[in-house]
Amino acid sequence: MASLLQYTDNHNQFREKLRSFLVKEIQPHGLQWEQDKIVPRTIWKKMGEQGFLCTGISKKYGGLGGDFLYSVIVIEELSQISEPAWPHPFTVI
Repeated sequence: MASLLQYTDNHNQFREKLRSFLVKEIQPHGLQWEQDKIVPRTIWKKMGEQGFLCTGISKKYGGLGGDFLYSVIVIEELSQISEPAWPHPFTVI
């Protein structure tokens, strides 16, 4: 069965970059952040610098300027890491 979502090579590259970031920067710290009840600001800043937050915001305003599928990718990948401290994916799109 064909997918309803038509990802481009750019979408797939974004997904790989995001997945790598999440595995390296988020997964190892999730349990500690859960105990601390906070995700450090530095992680939010890193995510923003990499273009993983507000993916649909125009480049003119500092966003990625991506289409809706970039937000879908962020939701999908954040859902896959299943770290308890990480906010629900809908909070970052």
